[in-house]
Amino acid sequence: MESGSSRQWGCASILLIFGILLLLLNLNILELGDQSFFSFVIPLILLFWGLSFLGRYVKNRRSGLFRGSFLTIYGGLLTTSFLGYAEFAYDDWWRLWPLLLIVLAVSIFSPKRKIYFTYDSDKSKYDTVKESNAGKIIRTKGFTVGNVQYTDDNWALGDMRMHQGVGNYYIDLSKAYVPEGESIIHLSGWVGNIKMVIPEDLSVKINAAVTVGEINVFNNRPVNKAGNQLSFKSADYDDAYKKVSIKVSVNAGSVRITHV
Repeated sequence: MESGSSRQWGCASILLIFGILLLLLNLNILELGDQSFFSFVIPLILLFWGLSFLGRYVKNRRSGLFRGSFLTIYGGLLTTSFLGYAEFAYDDWWRLWPLLLIVLAVSIFSPKRKIYFTYDSDKSKYDTVKESNAGKIIRTKGFTVGNVQYTDDNWALGDMRMHQGVGNYYIDLSKAYVPEGESIIHLSGWVGNIKMVIPEDLSVKINAAVTVGEINVFNNRPVNKAGNQLSFKSADYDDAYKKVSIKVSVNAGSVRITHV
C-alpha cells in the first residue's frame, strides 16, 4: 500500500506541476522568454521530489531527511533563479554542504531517533575502480549529485559504467586515447544532460534512451516520440580495430551526441 501511495503521489505531483505551468503560461502570468519549458520543469520536479522525501520522513521517521532537504532547497533555488529572484546554477550544488550539519543537528534533537552511518553489504553498490586490459573500469552507483567531464587532451579511455542522481555528463572522445579493441561506455542518471563529442573516424555503436526529454544523435532524432529511444551503428563497426560501444540513458533530461 505504501509503495502504491508513493507512486500515486508522484504521478499526481507531476500532473500538478504541468497543469500549473500550462495554466500560468496560458494566462500570460508566466513568461519563459528565451528559456525552454523543460528547463523550468526539472527544478520543479526536484522540488516536489524533495518534499515527498521530507513528507515520508516526518510521517514515518525513516531515513531521507538529508536527501529530502537537499532536493527541496536545491530545486527551490533553481526555481527562484529561473524566475529571476536569485542567482543559482546547477553547478552550485556544493554550496549547500552546510545542510549536512543542520541535518545532523536535527537528527540529534529528534526524539527517539539515532543516527546511523551505514554501507550496503552488496559490493555492487560501492564505488569501485578495477583494472582491465583496456585500462580502468570505472563503476559508480548510488545517489550522487554533480557533473562528470572528460575533456583533457589525450585522456585514456577505459571501460566506463557510471550513474548519477542529478548532474550532467560531458565526454569528449575526440581528445581521448582510444585503445585497440572494443571499449564500453555506459552512462545513466535520473535528472541531467548527457553530451558526447565523437571523432568521425571512430567506429561507434550507440543506444540512447530518455524517458522525458530530447535525444539528438548526429542530428538524428527518434521517429517514435512515445519510446524516445535511438540507436546508431557505424557501417564498419564489426570489423573496426578501435571501436566504442555506448549506452546512455536518463529519466529526465537530454542526450546529445555530435561528430567533430
